[in-house]
Amino acid sequence: EIQNTTNQFKAEADDAFRSKQYTKAVKHYTDAIGIDPENVVLFSNRSASYLARGEKSRSLHDAQACVRFDPKFVKGYTRLG
Repeated sequence: EIQNTTNQFKAEADDAFRSKQYTKAVKHYTDAIGIDPENVVLFSNRSASYLARGEKSRSLHDAQACVRFDPKFVKGYTRLG
């Protein structure tokens, strides 16, 4: 059930991101991270959402979390800039 909830938040966040509703996307990714706090995909996607909102510091923080939790997650390095 936890995975279903995480996936539900992620799906809502992905939809919001595609619709350029970045604040809503950040909220849903944050909700999902609260359930699955080491999911690098969630951090990566929230990083992109923060960047789209112009919040470079928060975007960088999430990119660093990606690399910290999974050093083999290549997209985390691309989010670092």
